[in-house]
Amino acid sequence: ESYSTGQLQVAYENACDVVHKYVNENASDEEKFNSLYLWLQKYIVIESKRNLHVNEGIVNSFLNKKSNPQSYAKVLQFLLRQVNVESFDINTFSLENSDKYYLSPDSYCSIPSDDYFVLRTKLNGVYNYSDIAWDAVIAQATGEFSAHFYLLNKDGIMRNHRIIGEMAIENEEA
Repeated sequence: ESYSTGQLQVAYENACDVVHKYVNENASDEEKFNSLYLWLQKYIVIESKRNLHVNEGIVNSFLNKKSNPQSYAKVLQFLLRQVNVESFDINTFSLENSDKYYLSPDSYCSIPSDDYFVLRTKLNGVYNYSDIAWDAVIAQATGEFSAHFYLLNKDGIMRNHRIIGEMAIENEEA
């Protein structure tokens, strides 16, 4: 799907409205991150549509309040960059036998896709990793905010994910 210039403008204005409404400009970077992480889980429904291009998923988030797994972290990254919080999306795959999160012994939700993005942020000089897409799936399944994959260190995110492409980010920073 392609969008008209008018639709792109509306999507951008909607994104700016989110930042102005939910983020205190004097807040710390971590508080900004928290506010936007909560907003995304609460207001953007994650769908398993794989036919949307990543950028279309971002625009769709701000027009229709729906996104695909491949775009979910990028939506948060876009918002974080609006408030000057350093963030990078990193391609990831789930590790074999770790593609389910158990809500109870008999109930689980699956990782939203076998190819999507986690977000690496730098807060207070420390790199953290978050899987907003998987947390959104858990939140939608339980009706409660999920922080299972929220601001983890690298070892924490690597328990369930195989990260691809992080070295390219580190080379850009050097």
